Amino acid sequence: MAEPEMQTYFGDLHNHTSYSDGSGTPTQALAAGEAAGFDFMAISDHSYAISDSEWADTLSAVETATDADFVGLRGFEYTQGAEGHINVWNSTRHATRANVPGCTMCDFTPNLEAGVTVQGFYPWLVSAVNTPLDGAGEVMQFNHPGWINFNDWFYHPEVAGIARLEEVGNGSGTSYVFSEEEFIRSLDYGWKVGATNNADTHSTQWGTNGDNRTGVLMPELTKAALLEALRQRRTFATEDKNFSLSMKANGAWMGSEIANTGTIAFEITGADGNGELASLVELITDQGKTLTSTVPTSTSFIWEPEINVSTGVHYFYVKVTQADGDYIVSSPVWTLGTEDIAITDITIQPTIPTIYSPSLLSVRVTNRVAEPRTVTVSIEVNEVALGTPKEVTVAGNADGIVYFDWAPSIVGPANVIASLT
Repeated sequence: MAEPEMQTYFGDLHNHTSYSDGSGTPTQALAAGEAAGFDFMAISDHSYAISDSEWADTLSAVETATDADFVGLRGFEYTQGAEGHINVWNSTRHATRANVPGCTMCDFTPNLEAGVTVQGFYPWLVSAVNTPLDGAGEVMQFNHPGWINFNDWFYHPEVAGIARLEEVGNGSGTSYVFSEEEFIRSLDYGWKVGATNNADTHSTQWGTNGDNRTGVLMPELTKAALLEALRQRRTFATEDKNFSLSMKANGAWMGSEIANTGTIAFEITGADGNGELASLVELITDQGKTLTSTVPTSTSFIWEPEINVSTGVHYFYVKVTQADGDYIVSSPVWTLGTEDIAITDITIQPTIPTIYSPSLLSVRVTNRVAEPRTVTVSIEVNEVALGTPKEVTVAGNADGIVYFDWAPSIVGPANVIASLT
């Protein structure tokens, strides 16, 4: 059967109203977003503040606003100050960090207010009490991870089927944050999430307070098609509301998990509706390393790099930098494999090493499969081996830490490289 032709649609998946700490009503917000050119828009008020009547009214507003040219989604933002904020769209009920008197559609998730972990929320996501509103299903997004990062991105495979997206960009004006480094960290720690960019609007300037958008590839503009595209991670995060980006890897759309055949043929396309030129296009992989890049010579381009891939699980995404400094980031593709273990962090104490006292290097190894794995960690400093390699056994879906003592002897830059065997 022939694959349906994909179209690019633009919108925003993170908006607030007076039903929490924003302004206006959902009806006003949706009308403003559509007038500003959104093809789709989600209302995601803070869950702890939404009454039953407001929850019902938000659903009525998005259903009334949805037609052949625009799709509205009802969602909520779970807000837990110590560990992070999360959007969930198209759920029947909503989780709260506190027991809200009189709220029959709220589910109090224990241990959130204490700020220990997000583990009070993840079980709710996969519990029987959390059901989709309809057959279109529900999808979850990690919000503005530059603020706080979800128990340092500790991986929970049980929510992988619903945790599908992450904001690479969030906010507007002086509050805007581009969080590619956190995006890379989450991917390195095992989360398979696509890229979004949303304004997180709290004022009445829905759709007009910035040019950042979430781009989505789908065959038609319907609620079901939108949620399916979000679930499949056919998305990109753009700071330019006119830029369209797509990527295929061995014929599979961005967001896909593909067999590791040893080589990947990419088809990357980009176009700017206002004729702006991209100054750089990069293909990026594990730990945020740029594999290859190109400089387009026209405002629309097709780039078809082919790369060799080592065994195991890897991710690849595209980053476009425009001449005016705007960034556009695609969702990744992932190769499949039975081995999925990687170095996900290196830290040093004290943070500024000196020749006068020894330092401690800590290497974090993340095992993203269910069975334990034993690996050997080595470190080089300026291409010279540091001590002897150290073996570590890491439990399934867990982290292991390996420590190395380092006594710098020379003043100047130091290039520290950790590797696994």
